[in-house]
Order: sequence, then structure tokens, then C-alpha cells
Amino acid sequence: MWVFPEQYLLDPLVKVFDVRTLRPLVPVPFPGGPAYVRMHPKMSATAFVVSQNGLFHVVDVGNTADVQLRHASTNTYFSSFCVSHSGDALALSDADGGVQLWSQKRVPHFSEFSGSLEWPDASVHVPNVRIHSDTPLNVIGMPYYREELLSFWPSHLVYDVGKVSHILDQDALSNMKMVDFVGYSIYNGNMRRNQARYYTRDKGDGIQNLIAPKFHSEKAKELVSGDMKKNSAPLYFEDEDSDSAEPFIIPKFYKLLEIKYSKFGVEDFDFGYYNNTPFSGLEIHIENSYCNSLIQLYYFIPSIRELAIAHSVSSCVQEKCLLCEMGFLFKMLSDANGQNCQATNFLRVLSILPQAMSLGLIINESMEKKSSFSSLIQALNRFLLEKLSDESLNTHSLNPLHSTIISPLAETNGIFSKTITFCDCGANSVRDSIVFVIDFIYPKITSEKKSSLASFSLILGVSINREMQNRAWCPNCHQFRFLSTRRTVSNFPCYLNINAMAYTQDHWKYWSSKSWLPTKIGLSHHLGKVVCFQGKDIDKKIGNGGLTIYNLKGLVVEISFKNESHLVSFIHELKYKTSWFLFNDFLVMSVPEDHVLNFSKAWKVPAILIYEKIDYSEDLEKISLPPFDTSVLYKDYSVSLKRDMQFIRHQILTETEKLDNNTVIGLDAEFVSMQKEEINVRSDGTRCIVRPSKLLLARVSAVRGNGELENVPFIDDYIVLNEPIIDYLTEFSGIKHGDLDPITSKYTLVPLKIAYKKLRLLVTLGCKFVGHGLQKDFRIINIHVPKNQVIDTVNLFYLESRQRKLSLRFLAWYLLQDYIQQDSHDSIEDARTALLLYKKYNEFKEQGIFEEKLKEIYDLGKKYGYKPPIITEEKIH
Repeated sequence: MWVFPEQYLLDPLVKVFDVRTLRPLVPVPFPGGPAYVRMHPKMSATAFVVSQNGLFHVVDVGNTADVQLRHASTNTYFSSFCVSHSGDALALSDADGGVQLWSQKRVPHFSEFSGSLEWPDASVHVPNVRIHSDTPLNVIGMPYYREELLSFWPSHLVYDVGKVSHILDQDALSNMKMVDFVGYSIYNGNMRRNQARYYTRDKGDGIQNLIAPKFHSEKAKELVSGDMKKNSAPLYFEDEDSDSAEPFIIPKFYKLLEIKYSKFGVEDFDFGYYNNTPFSGLEIHIENSYCNSLIQLYYFIPSIRELAIAHSVSSCVQEKCLLCEMGFLFKMLSDANGQNCQATNFLRVLSILPQAMSLGLIINESMEKKSSFSSLIQALNRFLLEKLSDESLNTHSLNPLHSTIISPLAETNGIFSKTITFCDCGANSVRDSIVFVIDFIYPKITSEKKSSLASFSLILGVSINREMQNRAWCPNCHQFRFLSTRRTVSNFPCYLNINAMAYTQDHWKYWSSKSWLPTKIGLSHHLGKVVCFQGKDIDKKIGNGGLTIYNLKGLVVEISFKNESHLVSFIHELKYKTSWFLFNDFLVMSVPEDHVLNFSKAWKVPAILIYEKIDYSEDLEKISLPPFDTSVLYKDYSVSLKRDMQFIRHQILTETEKLDNNTVIGLDAEFVSMQKEEINVRSDGTRCIVRPSKLLLARVSAVRGNGELENVPFIDDYIVLNEPIIDYLTEFSGIKHGDLDPITSKYTLVPLKIAYKKLRLLVTLGCKFVGHGLQKDFRIINIHVPKNQVIDTVNLFYLESRQRKLSLRFLAWYLLQDYIQQDSHDSIEDARTALLLYKKYNEFKEQGIFEEKLKEIYDLGKKYGYKPPIITEEKIH
């Protein structure tokens, strides 16, 4: 309703319509002004009508005389109102940030995983056109056009252009001999006769097409056939030529990378081609892998990295602890030393957190592709730091909002601030808070300011102080007034985390200015405000004291082209000659500093910046990290309600058993399928794997390899999985339906984090693992084990010239005269068999007959098809 003088007034009548008959019903009177109207989720005729001052009615829309009156008191005004899906509770939030919960029940019920009702799409009625032999073509109709159609062009204007000339081999050109005007060269055998290679490239695409490296299996064949020299220098991605000088072409190292799959799986892909640095990249083709760039940036922040790693090996047993999962991931990145890693477990826990879902941080392949990840990664940055800070308290039973303990992460990365609110009536209020992220606030660009844009330091100072004026409710004078807010800061953290908030063309104009982003800034206090300096101003202020200097540590950047975008990160490491490194998922390479700071191209937009205090080490030494705790290895932990001791075959470790680098452990794991592989079948019948199958750990067994209880298992954990399982793979895993269900399982059932933590502790203690095909097992488990701690019988009994790896079942039959895996796989049996094979290997080595035995195994394997011969029941007995 519009009233004089040009202001809105809430209609005192709530209009009611019957959507079945499409007619209005009797309106519901509400003199207080209906600000919010909600229907009861279970009582279809009951509605809640609420005003901003707290008056609300519970009314029957069919009988407007039946009204229940209620009133909720507040010092300000109510900004939102919601009814739970169960109908047991009402929630009202006011402008002060408080939430009032109303319910008729003492303990109301809530639907934790409720979803909105999906309505069917409206059907589009298309007129039916019946076509017969005598139906004219103009019945169908033609689209409107102004220009002459191509079909009307005369024939002499249409001709075949033909293909461009093919590119000749450089070796053929260098050895070419000329006779008159004809050149000829000797056939080198690299290609089949009468065939030529053509290279195609879409000039309209700003992101260049990359030629994928050869698979490991292809290189092995070339090495055996002699096409590749054994000691030839490896080729890396950064050795290739780049067209970055072209203004409208995005350099190829910014390209959204793709993993190619062969019949041997992802292990056959050459990730090393994309990384010639000591830093590990992170793989894609995992849901929510847009987080990779931020994870890499966090890894190079010691305050986060050391805290996360220490927390992951502490006494924390919280199943959905992001700090533990981040610690596991950071330890893997630290141990990998340049080998590719994946954030599978971390992203899996993140995707099941209700807070992350409600903030819209979770995306999957079924959702519409995001056009921009800049706002998403900045929201994730804010959420993760607050979440990790709460979890670093290690007081999950306490409410962090009412806890007076300051987390270790807040001490190093938090800004302790007071938000002061002033009113014209003289009232003021102060609210203490810890700020982890500074959101940039850009001044508006006017015609007078176009020639001289504000500096980075000036905008940063304004964003930290955050002086604002808004019209809001004043609890002192009880009316809407213009309230002024200002933030005062009491400390400068070790790391300054900034969200760039560059969403518009005006925002980008600042960044596109030459040398606008400084690598060094200074912060100081002056008259209760934070003042920021850059460039020569820092040198002038150093002598005065009280100046905290920061260096640019890293930044996350969005690379966008057309309707697609992805994220990369730049990280500064002073230990190396080329101190700036680009992290584009599993591509890691060094880049010059001027390339990092240049935002003159519109396809490169900053998202997150982190500055590091130059003397941060002194502050980090004061932080107490949680102690190393191995108690989980010595506890009998299970969540199964029907655990049967007859099915328990392992014996828990005792405190007297010492675990160190001399400890040998037989290990085997079983997996279940969570998602089938995606395959494209080409027109020629060949199959191409687009996405491999998704497997998750279902069972892990560890057997003692030495000591008094040799060959006795001490871990035999089944993993409880809450996600839907597509295939139990019983033939290969031995896992059956119900084995992973806490209600029906008779085995030792533990969460994935507990099983992973046990393995992580064993790796940290230096234990050596013996198994068959451990590389693939460790990859699916998402853990990195140093090579000197892995003894894989697949590689021990492998003859490179034969290009075939032997199965555990075949080796056990020939070397141990044992028939294993008769009915199904058993991880304890496989782990014990691997230990026995390792002992056989050592015996052959001591006797000096290993090479002879290995050739004998392969010769016999060729005879039997590398499978044990079929035996009868009598032979088994």
C-alpha cells in the first residue's frame, strides 16, 4: 500500500486465495501490519501472521474468528520468522542477532535433513503436426530472417576449402635432401605409411588445448622396445612453449586441467609431468575440489599447518572434525615431497556438515555448474577459519559461544576487536568479537576520482576500521535512528587474511592499475584507529616504532573465460630461488613475481590474499600444541550393537609392544563401490573412461610381522559408512550386506576417522608395511606412506621385461603351496600371505637364487595363464 509522503505501509488485511478454485477467500484482519506469514507444515488451514514488533496471531484461514493471540518481546524489531518442518517450534530473530524459540512441547522435534518439496516442471504443449506425402513443407513454418539463406547461394560460391597442410616431423626436415625443387627424406618409422598428423586448435577459445602426457604403461612399452632411452631426461609441463604473450589468449598453465584414464586406472596417469617442484599438487575429479586452491594456501601458513597436524594425532575422536581431516591432509602433503595427493577425506567430511550445506558451500556434479567461484571460495575461507578455531579448542562438549577460552588459531590468526555502536540519543553499545577475515570495502568511483584511484593501503585501513552508518532500531530511545558503528582493533595477528570482494567492473579497475597490489604493507595504531602504509611510507615510519610489517604470502585467484571458471593459488616461499609458485590443482610450477601481481587481464580476478608478519615465529612459539596421543591403538573401540566375539579374530596391542621403525606389519584393505565408472563408447567401438569408479574403505586388517605374537592380527576394523553403497564387491572384498551397519554387524565396526587415525599413527611411528598392491590401497585410503616404509610384494616379485605383475593368489600357490581366496577375499589372510611371501623373498636373496626363482615363476605362470591350476576338494584336504 502506497501512502503520502511516498512511503510504504503494511496492508492490515492478509489476502487469502484458494488455488484449487482460483478465487479469493475471506481476508484475515491483522491491524499490527503483517510482516511475515507462514503456513503450518502439518495443519493445512492454520497460518501464523507476525508483525515486526512481536505481535503474532495463530489463525484458521477457514474461520477467521478463531484466532490465538501471542506477543514476543524485543528491544529492536524482528527481522525474520520461520516455522520448523515438524511444526513443533517457531523461531523469531531480531536485529540484535538474538533468536527466540517458541514451542508447546518441552522437547520439540526437528527434522535435521529435511528437504524442500520438488514440484514437477510445467509441461509445454506443442501442437501436433501430421505429415503425409501430400503435406506441404510450409505447414511447419520457418523462423523469421532478414538475410538471404545459405541454401539460396549460387553453386559457384560454394566450394570445399580442404584441410590445412600437415605438420612435418622435425627429424624428417633436418635429414631432408633436395633434388631440384623436390625434397625427400628417409622414413623413420615413427608413423604408419600414408598417414600424417594434424594439429587442430579453436582460435575462439582463450584457454589453449593441451596435449596430455603419455601414460606410464606406454612409457614402459617404449622402454622395453627400445624406442625410449632408459636414462633420457624427463619432460615436464613447464618446459613446453607458452603463448602467454598473446593478449587475448589465457596462458596454458592457467588451463582447467583434466585427468586422462587408461585401462589401468588413474595410477597410469603421469602426474609428474605437471610438477617439477618439491611441493605436491591436489587432484581434481572429486566433488567440491574447488577447495584445492584454498587448502594449498592454508598449508603454507605454519600456524594452521602445525596446529592441524598436531591436532590430528591428539586424543580427538570427533568423527566430523575438519581440523583432524585437514591435519591428515597436511601431513600427506608434507610427506609426499612433490607427488600428487588428493583431498578425498577432507572434502567428504566437509560435504556432510550441515553448516556448510546451509551456507551453500557444497556443490556436486548434479547441480548446475557455477559461473563464478570467487564468492564461493571467500565464503568458504570465512567458514573454515571460524570452524577450525572452534575445533582447536578441543572442548566439543562446551558451547563455543559461551566459552571464555581463546583457541590457539585465534591467538595467531584472529583480530581481537570491539564493535562500538553509537546513537544520536547518546546511547552506545560495545560487542567483543574475533575477526579472522577482513572483507574489502571499496569506495565508489566518481568522475572526479577516475584519474586517481585509492591505494591498496587506504582501502585496507578503511576495511579494518569499518566505520558504517545504518538506520536501525535503538533500544534506548525505542525508535528507528541512524546508528553509527566503528571497529577498534587491539592486536595485529601473525597472518592477515583478506577477502578481495572484487565483484564489479569498478572493483576490478583498482586491481588492474599498474603496481596497485603491494608485496609489503605496514600497520600501526593512531588515535584509536588502524592506519595502513605501503611503499616508501613504510621506510619513513619504521624509525618511529609501533609499526607491524607484513609481506604478501599468497593469494587465490579466479581464472574465468566465457561461462566457465576455476581457481588457482600463488604462494611465496623464500627458501627457493624462484620464490613464487603457481598451484593449479595438480600443476605446480614457479612463476615470476610480476606475473603474480599483474591483474591487467579481465580473466584474472583476485579472491583471497594473505599477508604474513615478518617476525611471526616469536608469536608461534608461545602457542601450546596438543600432545601426541597413541591411545587409540590400544583401545578396543566398536559402534556395532550386535558385536559377536566369535567373529573377532584380532588381538589388541598391549602397552608392552613397542612400535618403531623396526616394526613390520602385514596390511591389507577391502573396499566397496560408491559410484560406478562412467564410460564413453566411441563410434569405432573403443571405450574411454571419463570417471573411474568411486571406492571407499570398508575393512582394514593389520597383522604383526615380528615379535612374540607374530602373524597375529591386531587391527581388523570394518568401517561404518553413512553414504549409499552401490556395490559391496563381495567377490573381491568379502563384504556382505549388513556387515557395515551398526545395527546388524557382528564385527568390530568403527568410523572411518578412527581406522584412518590408527594407520596415520603407525606411519608416524615409522612402522614398515608389507602387502600386495599397497600403492592402490593407500591411494583409496587417502594416505601417503614414505617409500622406505612400504614393502610391496607386487614389486618384489616383478620382472620388468615381462611387463606383467603377478597376483597374490598365484604367488601363494607356487611359493607357499597354499590355495587362498577360494570363496572370497579375506584381508587377514591376504596380509598374512604377504608377510610369508616377504620372508620367502629374503630367503631367496640370502641364498642368491632370487633371479633364478623369479624367472621360473614367470615361465610357469605363462604355462598356467598366471592362475593357480583348478583343484578338487580332495586335493585341498
